[in-house]
Amino acid sequence: MALNQTQEQAMDFDHPATFRQGPSDTAADAGLAGAQVAIKTGADPVNGYLPTLRTDFKPAWVKASLVKPYAVASDPKTRCVPAVMSNGSQGFMYPRD
Repeated sequence: MALNQTQEQAMDFDHPATFRQGPSDTAADAGLAGAQVAIKTGADPVNGYLPTLRTDFKPAWVKASLVKPYAVASDPKTRCVPAVMSNGSQGFMYPRD
């Protein structure tokens, strides 16, 4: 999944897209969300939040309205797939099917 933000929203440092420690607007912050977000296919929202993993593999929640399916206009067959990188951290691969 990708963040569902305009460029202006992405540059608004007073209101960044954040992860939460639980599925609630009042849950503690769990860090900033990146441009791509690892969300299991078919995950059901809980209180408007989707479960995700941060880049350190810790669980977090992201507001469902902040994400959209990953898409590349110039190559619609490209997908965004979570992967473990050579240094052991979470990253993403972009296969073309």
